Amino acid sequence: MNIIKKIDLTNNKKIDLAFVIFSVLSLIPIWVSDYFPSVDGPAHVGLVHVWRHLNDPNFQLFSDFFETSPRLYPNMFIYWLLYFLFNFFSPFVSEKILLSFFVISLPLSVRFLVSAFKKKLNVAILLVFPFSYNFITYFGFFNFLFGSIFFCITFRFWLDFNENLSMKKLFLFSISSILSYYSHFTSVCFLIFAIGIVLLYDLCGIQLFNKKELACNYNTGIWFKKTLLTICALLPVLLFSISFFLSLTTSSGNFELSSVNFSPVPLSRFFDLIEGKFLYGLSSNSRLFGSIYIVTILLLVVAISTMYRKNICLKSLLLSSCFLILFLLVPFKMQLMWVPYRTSLYLFIMLIYYMSMVLAKRNQDHFDNLDKLIFIISAVMIYYSTVVRTTDHLISNIYYKEYFSGTHLIKKNSTLMSIRVVGPMPDSDGYSTFHKLLQGGSYFMALNSVVDVKHVQAHSAMVPVRFKDEMDSYKHWFTDSELVSSIPQMSLPGLETFSNKKLDYLLVWGPLKDALKIKGYGKIVHQLLQKIEKNFNLIHISRPYGYLHLYEHK
Repeated sequence: MNIIKKIDLTNNKKIDLAFVIFSVLSLIPIWVSDYFPSVDGPAHVGLVHVWRHLNDPNFQLFSDFFETSPRLYPNMFIYWLLYFLFNFFSPFVSEKILLSFFVISLPLSVRFLVSAFKKKLNVAILLVFPFSYNFITYFGFFNFLFGSIFFCITFRFWLDFNENLSMKKLFLFSISSILSYYSHFTSVCFLIFAIGIVLLYDLCGIQLFNKKELACNYNTGIWFKKTLLTICALLPVLLFSISFFLSLTTSSGNFELSSVNFSPVPLSRFFDLIEGKFLYGLSSNSRLFGSIYIVTILLLVVAISTMYRKNICLKSLLLSSCFLILFLLVPFKMQLMWVPYRTSLYLFIMLIYYMSMVLAKRNQDHFDNLDKLIFIISAVMIYYSTVVRTTDHLISNIYYKEYFSGTHLIKKNSTLMSIRVVGPMPDSDGYSTFHKLLQGGSYFMALNSVVDVKHVQAHSAMVPVRFKDEMDSYKHWFTDSELVSSIPQMSLPGLETFSNKKLDYLLVWGPLKDALKIKGYGKIVHQLLQKIEKNFNLIHISRPYGYLHLYEHK
């Protein structure tokens, strides 16, 4: 017994050491650059700065434009965390700490999930590390990312309760489900989806299969008790959700039915999966990495299922299969297919959970060849991911530093708008980073305490601070589609027509000289610049590329 215990401890120590090393490697891309390149990241940071100074008389323009939102709305967790961090750190450092917390916590939460029922840890959980830097991370959907962490924690609490009825475990499950709700609403949806699958399996699994591993004292009464207690524990979240959706019909943040397109595309989604689009980042190298890693994960799943089919964990296999079906067949897409992309992260969490459960059931104490292979794959991939992400971030940092070079010229308590002009960039990395500056004007809110009239998050209902209805540019001036268009078509003096506030500054970002040379497109860019020059004076051109043109109202 002492020898077995010692060997188990040694295996766990190997995994613990790998966890520490992998965690350190995962943090490098965040801290090598001054700014983390993401689309919505600047919007989150800028909005928290407004929230902190909303009632400050020194920032009168904030109270003119913004108002607080009801606190029962979901997706508040990262705002609370950033608000707390702003008390001790600068906005940029606070964002990095937030992301560092996610990068470390995601693997730990998966490990916590996998270690359910005190099973021996398995090296397969190391495969989760590269998933921290995914397509959604670079879009700055930080609430969703933290929702995946609370999904793992909450699901583990529920699995513990389902295995051994305990009011303490049920209470932990209920509290954690509330945190899931406040992280991201889809976290609650995926949680209910996973719990429903397990409950269904428990109800009919023993009647459908005659396997030794399924043998237990089946009791319908106990099943109904578990189900009823689960619903009771989820009641706070269900009530919050109902309250939130009812409020959408009366608040300024109405749900856009037009953003929903009912069109399942399983074949194209399958190829998206194989191509590793979920792990795309800023460059072609990250695309190559994504393809290799996703295919590797899928091959490992097949290999492990084949090698250990006698010890297969049907419950975790069913969970993985249902999430795969959900990814392929979910009959709608919202905002550029964010629902399938979000499902991807949960799918891979479930696949790693499945592999770990199968491998942990083996009657062995030492790492075998498969364990060593998985360890080598995970080590190589986390190293490659770190190198690729670090290189991408260092390149993007050049563009970000140029973008912020004119901040000292912008006066506080003023308004600004950022316009993105699409055009050729010197390399594919720069072009990808270019898109991540889509909401870069929001960073100026935190740096100079100005109002970004194009702040997309402030148009949403699920934020702590949002535009007042009469000051919302998205309702009175331009639309969401113009936010991502190559050249916005709105009237530049439009802000004054509904808010009695003039637009003080324009940030025109992009390779203007090269864009002007493009046939057809250059004419549109020229017309835009002519409109700008009627009402604004050029006060700054950035260096070294000259991508930022800063204009001040005449």
